[in-house]
Formats: sequence, C-alpha cells, structure tokens
Amino acid sequence: MTILGCILGVLTGLAPLAEPTQVHRDSVTLGALTRTADRIVFAYVSTVDDHQVVLDIDSTVLGEDVSKLYLPRAHVTRWQPGERCLLLLEDSANGLVKPLVTPWQKIPAPDATAASTLEAAVHSRLLPPGTHRDDALIQQLAWPHERLSDDAAIDLRRGGAPKTERTRTQLATALRQRTSIPLLELAADLADAELLSPTLRAAYRSSDKPTVMAAAAALNRIAPDLAIASLATDLDSNDQQRGKRAVVILAFMGSNESLACLFDLLSQASPALHEASLRAITEVGPTVDIAPTAIEALAWGDNNHTARLALAALARLGAGKELARAARDHPDPDLRQLAARLRRDPVTVARQLLKD
Repeated sequence: MTILGCILGVLTGLAPLAEPTQVHRDSVTLGALTRTADRIVFAYVSTVDDHQVVLDIDSTVLGEDVSKLYLPRAHVTRWQPGERCLLLLEDSANGLVKPLVTPWQKIPAPDATAASTLEAAVHSRLLPPGTHRDDALIQQLAWPHERLSDDAAIDLRRGGAPKTERTRTQLATALRQRTSIPLLELAADLADAELLSPTLRAAYRSSDKPTVMAAAAALNRIAPDLAIASLATDLDSNDQQRGKRAVVILAFMGSNESLACLFDLLSQASPALHEASLRAITEVGPTVDIAPTAIEALAWGDNNHTARLALAALARLGAGKELARAARDHPDPDLRQLAARLRRDPVTVARQLLKD
C-alpha cells in the first residue's frame, strides 16, 4: 500500500469505535461501579434462560454472603454456563438483585490469577481516599490487564493524580506497552517532560482519530516544542511510514508551530507527502494565525488532484482571501467552481473531497 493509501486508512477509514466509547467511560470504572455496588461477588454462571441467570457464588467481596443469586437477565452482555466472573451488582428496593445495566459490571475471571488480580483492584477502591489507595492505583497503571490499567488512570484523575516520580514511572511503563485514551489523558494532566518519549511512542501507535487527538493533546501539554522538533525529524527521514504518522500527529496538535512544520513540508517535500499533509490538515481543520502560502501555491499548481486537496485545506483553515482569489481568478474553471463551493460549505465539501 502506498503512503497515500495509508494516510487514507488513518484519516478516512478510521477503525470503528470500541464499545467503551459508547458510554461515559469514567462512569463505568471499578471506582465508579464500586461506589454504587451493593454486592461484589465472584460467581460461576450455573444456568441461563430467557428471563434470568442463576449464579453460584464462589466468594463475596462486598455485601451479604449467599450461595446463589438469581439475576434478571438483561441482554447487555453474553452469559455462558460454567464461566467465572466478577460482578458488581446493585439491589432493588425490594431486596432483589437488579439486572445489569452495562457490560462493564461483569469482568471475566477465568482462573485463580485473574481472580486474585481483580480482587486486589476492587479492594483498592474500597480503601478510604488517601495515600494507600493512590499507591495501589499507581501500581495498577502498568498492569497488563487493559481494563484495570485504564480504570486506574481514570480513577486517579478523578481524585487528582499525585505528581510523583512513581506516578510518572508507572505511567511511562504503561505507555511503552500500549496506547489508550485514559493513559494519554493522565499524561496530559501530569504534563511532565519525562513522559515525552513514551507519549510520542504511543502517538505513533495510535490508529483511530480519538486516540490520535488524545495523544496530540498530551504532547501539547507535556513539551510541545520538543515534540514538534522530534516529529519534524521524521518528516525528513527515509521511513515513509513514520513520516506519514508524524504528519497526522502534527496536524492534530493544531498549533501555529506544528502547522508551520507541515507548511514547510508542502513547500519542499515529494508530491506523496504533499497529499498526506493536505489530507491531514483538511481532516483536522485547525485554526492558525500564519499565512498558508505554500498551500495556496499548490492550489494554483499543475497537479489537478493536489490542487483540489489544497483548496479543501484552505477552506478548513478558514483562508477566506485565498479561496476568494481562487474562485475569482483561477485559470481552471472547475477549480474556480470548487473554490466557490468550498466558500459556501467548507466542511461538507472538503470531507467529500477526502472520500473521492
């Protein structure tokens, strides 16, 4: 696949959002669910029918200790007879167990190691606010269990994460292992220069728009000048894949300084990187206070395809004078018409151009 195909995959064929983004993620962390739970149990699924799930209780972390629970079935998650899971449950006014309202109330616990890890995570949420709870959550940042790592990041942010060396170290370890929005948002909160390298690494791994946005926001908070300098070196490298990623991250950083890098790229780079940069700028639509001279030059150039993308980028940048000039004076009548359409509806027309 060419670099152009790759950039299209990043910007216009973004991976579908996973289920966590369909809810307010901070409302379904272990911390949030523990605060509202009346019962927290490890249980085996005994039987399942259309109306209820019968649970054999293995152990009780919170609430009345019983041997069985009869859970009204809600089709928010799948149930498999014989599976073992951690459940965070609420009781109704008549003392019966409420059906699940979100799949986040059920966490698989297939073996003793998983159960022990989950139990430690739940117990840390039952501790009173303070150093001991924070220490436990900080440790969980680097755990390989993605749900628990992300929950720890969100729950730490809720209380104001301690800006300590241990927090930075654990978060840096987590970011070197994987990329997630909760980890990147915590990095932005800490805004520590020691997190620049792992955050850049995470940014390069980001494959969907919300995660790239979170990574760019973190870089803007941590050390934007150093981040831009590092990304700029990859624009000049022979590694087109890293160059393509750097283009996208710089566009999402959205500052005058990061966009200046892309404008410089447009004045000297290969046509392939021209298109990659124009697509990134058009997708993001940043607001900058620098003249888009290089983009306007491409809009008046010999390459019709690049000129169309350059006009779209000008529209998304809010370059009214440049678009008006193209709509009035461009020698190509089709491009004059396109410039006029972009002036009327910059967002819809520009996005349609990305798909063509």
